[in-house]
Amino acid sequence: MALNILNDTQIRKAKPKDKEYKLNDGGGLSILIKPNGSKTWVLNYINPQNGKKTNAGLGAYPNVTLVMARDKRAKYKQFIAQDINPTKHFKEQNKTQIIQNETTFEKVFNEWLAIEARKIAPKTLQTKKNRILNHFDISFIQKPIKDIKKGEVVSNIENIAKNTPQTAQIIYQILNQVFHYAISKDHIEHNIISDIYTKALIPNNKVEHYGKLTKENDLHEFINKIYDYPKFVSMKNILKFALHVPLRITPLVTLKWKYVDFDAKTITIPRELQKVKRKDLGNFVLPLSDEVVSILKEQYHHFKGYEFVFVNTTYKGHIHKDSPTKMIEKFGFKDADTGRVITAHSFRGIFKTIALNNYRSHGVSESAIKKALDHLHGNKVDMSYGEKADFMDELRVLFSWYSDYILKLK
Repeated sequence: MALNILNDTQIRKAKPKDKEYKLNDGGGLSILIKPNGSKTWVLNYINPQNGKKTNAGLGAYPNVTLVMARDKRAKYKQFIAQDINPTKHFKEQNKTQIIQNETTFEKVFNEWLAIEARKIAPKTLQTKKNRILNHFDISFIQKPIKDIKKGEVVSNIENIAKNTPQTAQIIYQILNQVFHYAISKDHIEHNIISDIYTKALIPNNKVEHYGKLTKENDLHEFINKIYDYPKFVSMKNILKFALHVPLRITPLVTLKWKYVDFDAKTITIPRELQKVKRKDLGNFVLPLSDEVVSILKEQYHHFKGYEFVFVNTTYKGHIHKDSPTKMIEKFGFKDADTGRVITAHSFRGIFKTIALNNYRSHGVSESAIKKALDHLHGNKVDMSYGEKADFMDELRVLFSWYSDYILKLK
């Protein structure tokens, strides 16, 4: 059968008639000329899957030129030779393309954030979201994730790193997780972020942690400032409590009497109040030293009729999360090494440093120390042992030793 019978001049000069007619180019390809003058390419072929004659529209002339129509015919023939119905194949291909075009970075990012929301606090989640939205323009956010190029990510990270290297590193980590998620959902086939060599892009600035006190002379003065605080008893006791129990600020200020078990000498913090909110970890339970029990009993004497342990000066709710830090800042203590002001979060750093530096004295494992800080959240091997174990016996030893250490420094 002859192929490529037509030429472009014949097609251009073909005039409409009272009835539609075709000009044949061979191989099943023809151009249909309608009475209104429109010209449309049509390919006739036998469907290899059911043996039926099929007509496939290939587009209108002159948008689809003669050369383009012949190229489409060749592609159809290739699929037919492989026993594939080309019309069905191209429809599925177009559907896939539409889905991919609709799968923007924004859509995938929001899906990933929804998963993160199950594990982290709303404030932390919003911070992660803002890291991206504040540093990438709308054209990037709304682009299909498969079309994002490594170069545009590198350029952005480089610009951010010039002023805030730590932010650039965090953004890189967020993007890497989002793209890993996209692979798991079959949105993309390759994670371009993992190919970026951040050491060449981001200066290796030392991370600044919260200030802490570790020298005994400084600790002696600091502890006595707290124990001798002459004003509101609730403020005095929350600072004393924080010296001995390294809670994060939110569970500290929102501690309720129903979380305290004087008989068992424990506190139980609901998992949703902790930074890591995975329900499978269970509530966060810590033992209480004799000194902490004494602090709580004194507080109970004054405020046993209230829901919260550490009541504010209005007696209508708990102490505000910023109040302990503001009070500590008035004491005027600074980290001798970094010069950073001591804050409420510094209690955790002080606890960790002293506990790790004195492990021969108390004999408690590093895993138990991490458990005391609710830091055991690693890989699946860690989870099977560290996260699921309560370490209660070791923690009782640790907190008793630590309270004795603090009191000896008074």
